[in-house]
Amino acid sequence: MSGIVHVNMKGVMIMDDDEYPIGADEAAALCGVAAPTLRNWRRTGQLPPGCYVRTAGGQHRYYKSMILRWLREGQECESSTGN
Repeated sequence: MSGIVHVNMKGVMIMDDDEYPIGADEAAALCGVAAPTLRNWRRTGQLPPGCYVRTAGGQHRYYKSMILRWLREGQECESSTGN
């Protein structure tokens, strides 16, 4: 990841805003598609594994900086589910 990570005096990691995982709706908005399309990209392997993380509760969160890097590297954000 490209962001800066700091450790505060208590040893807690503090990340840049771009490194906090975001929800599917916000990540999809970065790509200009609906959240179901983004989820489909994740399930089918079109979205690289480094772009998201699965939480302990089983939900997926997305890294804004990694999504933006993926887009810069030429991924066309076109809906693959018709959304």
